[in-house]
Amino acid sequence: MTASVNRDAFADGIGAIDQQITDTEARLVAARERREAAAEALSGFADKLNAAIDALAATIEPVAATVDPVTTRTPLANALLGVGVKGLLGQITAELRGVVTSARSHCSALVAGETATIRTPTAVEVLGQPPQIERTSVMLIGDAMGSARLTMTARGNRIPAICSCGSRI
Repeated sequence: MTASVNRDAFADGIGAIDQQITDTEARLVAARERREAAAEALSGFADKLNAAIDALAATIEPVAATVDPVTTRTPLANALLGVGVKGLLGQITAELRGVVTSARSHCSALVAGETATIRTPTAVEVLGQPPQIERTSVMLIGDAMGSARLTMTARGNRIPAICSCGSRI
């Protein structure tokens, strides 16, 4: 009788472990699918950003090329403005391309399971009322001799203060 009870308990234990394994495998598959979907979405956004950067660079080139003829013929104009504009716009496109590179790297890490997805906030959270900040009044009283007395009041109580030289006033 005990052997049959032990076998039943053992079989029940194995069945519970099998169910836990199945549940864990299902959660892992679902997590992998979420990561792959997030990587695909991020990759699409990175492609759109890269195309926008290309369009920006294409429209900036004519502007940067036409700045020099204007500044060299205008009195009191900055002759180096064209160089500055080209440098600034080049730096902007370089920073944006860095964001695209970082996004693509994050996509690879998502697919490999090396990082977690980043949730995009969908609604602005209401923070409620700002915290009450207790008011502290400070009054510095000095005389012609240079001595000063500093009085601080917090919650209606007077607090002796320390002056900047370290002595108590």
